[in-house]
Amino acid sequence: MISFVILACLIVHDSESCSRQSDLETDVLDGSGSQADGGSGGGRSLVLAIGGIRARNGSHEVGSTEVDILNDHGLCSSDTRMSLPISICKHKAIRLEQFGAVLVCGTKNCRLETENLGEFHDLEHGNNHICLVWQRGSKSQFELLHAIKSRLPMKTGTGKSREFDFVSTGKDGLMFRQSGETATWKGIIDERFQMFWYEVKPLPQPFEGTCSLSLDGRFYILGGHRPMFDGGTHLSPHLLRYVETDLGHQVGWQMVDPMDIPSTNMACVALDQGVLALGGENEKPIMWSKIKDQWIKYEANPFLGHEMQKGSTLAKCVVHGHERVFLIGGESEGGSRVTYQNRFSNKIRTWSPPNKEWNTMEQVLQEPRAEVAVVEIPKSWIPWC
Repeated sequence: MISFVILACLIVHDSESCSRQSDLETDVLDGSGSQADGGSGGGRSLVLAIGGIRARNGSHEVGSTEVDILNDHGLCSSDTRMSLPISICKHKAIRLEQFGAVLVCGTKNCRLETENLGEFHDLEHGNNHICLVWQRGSKSQFELLHAIKSRLPMKTGTGKSREFDFVSTGKDGLMFRQSGETATWKGIIDERFQMFWYEVKPLPQPFEGTCSLSLDGRFYILGGHRPMFDGGTHLSPHLLRYVETDLGHQVGWQMVDPMDIPSTNMACVALDQGVLALGGENEKPIMWSKIKDQWIKYEANPFLGHEMQKGSTLAKCVVHGHERVFLIGGESEGGSRVTYQNRFSNKIRTWSPPNKEWNTMEQVLQEPRAEVAVVEIPKSWIPWC
């Protein structure tokens, strides 16, 4: 079973002389998670690869505070390094273009390693949910948000999942659903990064292991699984989208064309043509074409089944008018469970729909890890990269 996290990113083509507001207007997503081609101007955006799991010992996870900055050539080389002030797990990152900011949310019970390898302690006690923010023009470190309203509507307690679907639908719009729950939430966020939520029509089934994205300003959920009364597991083939009218009236969840093979723990991302998905029960990348309303199969990823067995992250960019997908990090089943050697990957691989070939970049992550949260930002936000 392959587990992934996913994000869409874009290349923009604003002028160097543009103001911050002009940059944001040029760079802003159209709500689809994708944008018009960047043209011949070349790569104009960056990807932040945020945190992740760098070691695992049973249920104990050793978190990373590293933040890598990637451009279309690999890692950004600079003496200035970004980092997290706290290690968090099961986290997601979204871009808030109207505030020139990146928001990262997760749970803070990720474990930190002590000097004696194999012994762990909690950074902070409790299964509490937190959010961190980084703003353009600020210091390189993310800042912890302390306000009670700077939280997602997570349910905590025994049996409640720490995983969730969380997307930005454009402007100040947000959508959220906790794994294993049917409740769906819509929200807005203000300039103080306080979030205001209200519940909308629920998902038909309480699926876990789903992947989510924003396409054409709508919230999509793909695949997943739910336990059965007989102890088995039901896998979902469905691509679902949440729909409202132009006046904001709720329609609810609609089923789109289902996958041929039901699957869970997939990666999915919004492309210009539709939705690209990878992993789970599908050994080959598949794409749902929003024009043809059908799924298309691509050639198999040669790295699946090796060190990229789970926890790899996908990030998509447009480079010189062509889409490029990045496969970042991951965790293998092999390697030493005592020393954690050779278990986590620091590799960055690329794939593009035109040639459908996988290649490995020469540069690697600063720290091998899996379950990295990724987000795209305009290059103008970090001009020194």
